[in-house]
Amino acid sequence: MPNFPQGATLHSLATFFHRSSGARSRVQGYLRYYGVPKARLESGNPSGQGASHLAESFLGSRLSGAELIRRHTLLGLYGPAMHLDWWGNQRVAEIADGFSPGKFTERPWKQKPLSWCPDCCREDFNRFGWAPWRVVHQVPFIHHCPDHRTNLLTFCAFCNEPLDQGFHWRLPNDACFKCKSSSFRPVCLVDQCSGYQRLLRVLAMLNRVMASGEPLDAIRNLMWGKGLSTRSSRAKAAADQLSVEWGLSNPEKEIPERLGVSENCGSIGWSLLFWWDASPLAILLLISLFPEFD
Repeated sequence: MPNFPQGATLHSLATFFHRSSGARSRVQGYLRYYGVPKARLESGNPSGQGASHLAESFLGSRLSGAELIRRHTLLGLYGPAMHLDWWGNQRVAEIADGFSPGKFTERPWKQKPLSWCPDCCREDFNRFGWAPWRVVHQVPFIHHCPDHRTNLLTFCAFCNEPLDQGFHWRLPNDACFKCKSSSFRPVCLVDQCSGYQRLLRVLAMLNRVMASGEPLDAIRNLMWGKGLSTRSSRAKAAADQLSVEWGLSNPEKEIPERLGVSENCGSIGWSLLFWWDASPLAILLLISLFPEFD
């Protein structure tokens, strides 16, 4: 068992085991570590599908599959911000047992390859002796580290090949598989307007919550105890504030475009009404409007 940093992705742990064992088969590794064939897994396993198998087979059940999901996956990062009825919070146990959550596949998680922050990478090497992928860097709609504000790296600067799409058992600071270069660039450049900076602050807070294992209910009360309402007046006020802070006339349409994702935020009021199917981007944008994130 390696020194496994808080906030590292579950897939990083599987990658560490795969590489340290000297295994050569990429495809069989997924069945070995997650108990799920590659064909059923999404790139980078952002939901932690099959986490219970990894916990039982490689961690001696020191953590449950559900705990691994809550501390080391995108599902766990979003969970505290989302309503209890959100599908991701409702199905953690099923996903840990290998259930395939179609929601992640249907939305544009595959648009951004695995990403890393060079500053986090150096810190992890100095502290832990290796650098894993970090959950917060895999959020599809951010392109800067919430802690260091540095650009997240994804593509080789010379041959334009991504370091890892999520299926190649590679880790940050590896050389490009195709041309062996060690220079990488971001997937896209995003202007750090005040709205984007507030979104980064929300994600930094959620990252601390995920790493600490703080009870979900306490954080959810913070998020949803603010009197959020689906009333049209509140929804319009939120849209107006987003428009000012992002410098956009139609924030619900243009923010995803600026962030390089095809995800449709939908109407803010709609997202608040349908908790179980809400867009994480829409909810986190709403949370970013709280005074705590000024």
